[in-house]
Amino acid sequence: MGSGRDRRTGSAFRSLLTSRSRLGPLVHVVGRAMPPSSNSAVLLVEDDTAIRGVLQLLLEDEGLVVQPVADGFQALAWAESNRPALVILDLGLPLLDGVSVATALRARYGERLPIIVVSADYRAAEKTEHLKPSGLLRKPFDVDMLVGAVQRELSIA
Repeated sequence: MGSGRDRRTGSAFRSLLTSRSRLGPLVHVVGRAMPPSSNSAVLLVEDDTAIRGVLQLLLEDEGLVVQPVADGFQALAWAESNRPALVILDLGLPLLDGVSVATALRARYGERLPIIVVSADYRAAEKTEHLKPSGLLRKPFDVDMLVGAVQRELSIA
């Protein structure tokens, strides 16, 4: 009992969330509160508004529920009370980088949570190897490859 870890979320996850307090509300995206979502949502973590919007529409066209967020803190705030079915994660995020987000998600949900990394970083494979992502797509990527990877991970192909 004396470990000091929060059993529900893990101290790393909790400390990342609480460190955001000086930056404003945790649960707002583009000025509106993030809606509650079922545990079947795909968590889409992408800071580029245009890419995030296109990927959201593409995934919703595939019949998926998508929770889009613009930074790592928003992703962790949403994931604190919602278990995503899958995470699509950009590594080059503002405020909290994708590796830190993936580390916190792994601490909370383990390796069974599929995480597909999308990144323009040529060292993305090296940076995420220890996190065992389900997939890695280098930007720019073919959207059909992303849809295929999502379908494989969710077994909906």
